[in-house]
Amino acid sequence: MTTLLDLMHEPPLERRPGSPPFEIAEVEHLDLTSKDWGFERKMASIQLGRTSCGKWVWATSYSLATCGRYCGVWGNERKFARSREAALHHAIEELRARLRDEQSHASSTWSRSNDRMITDILKWAEGLR
Repeated sequence: MTTLLDLMHEPPLERRPGSPPFEIAEVEHLDLTSKDWGFERKMASIQLGRTSCGKWVWATSYSLATCGRYCGVWGNERKFARSREAALHHAIEELRARLRDEQSHASSTWSRSNDRMITDILKWAEGLR
């Protein structure tokens, strides 16, 4: 579903082959944690990095009851955004797509607690906008 907010953001910028390497000058961590059985556990994370060339990159990760994924974009260093807000938007969309993909490919090991965790992660992510 496309929202007005989606239409306000341009697609991620692609890194051209042969572009010079960049350094990440500043990193912001946005984490959702929960307390399970007396210890704190990270359910989801968005990292926003400002590069030395002024553009922004992002990485996302999540952990469910039966699976977890690191979906780093800055691992392959191919997508950028012009602003922090745009990078956050793309990170939220990436996290949302990956979680919906998890639900659509649920296997026999899928747990109902995964559905609750996905709901909590999506609410948290939307609250970051």
